[in-house]
Amino acid sequence: MDLPTAKLVQGIVRRESLSLLSYVGDAFPWTAKLADPALALLRQIVAEHNRAVSTLGRLLARHRMAPPSIGSYPSSFTAINFLALNYILARLIDSERPSLIVLEAETAGVTDPEVRAVIEQFLNVKRGHLARLQALAAPPPASAPTPAAS
Repeated sequence: MDLPTAKLVQGIVRRESLSLLSYVGDAFPWTAKLADPALALLRQIVAEHNRAVSTLGRLLARHRMAPPSIGSYPSSFTAINFLALNYILARLIDSERPSLIVLEAETAGVTDPEVRAVIEQFLNVKRGHLARLQALAAPPPASAPTPAAS
């Protein structure tokens, strides 16, 4: 892995480690029921995201490249603590879409086959997460009216 590629991967790890999706894993979305299946699925998505970011970090370590300095989350993220899950889902979708576009553009310039494969795997994870977040945020289908008894 050459230095420009290492810097790119370090940037991705830093950005994704400080993403809104990562932050939500440490936040407390409000739901009417603590056992809300949507909340459980969101926590699963966050855990998968964090594991995928760790895979990028391990790629750096295998090539003896320094991990990035992560820093702290933007202070604006604290505004989503204890807010309704459906509100948070909309914000997550709004933040994941441009993140995915940036990552796709960055991937296009990667020539190292191993690095490209790992980043493309991460891209696939992000695409799946965006689709699942969109499905979670979608309103439930209207139930068909029941016919009146005769």
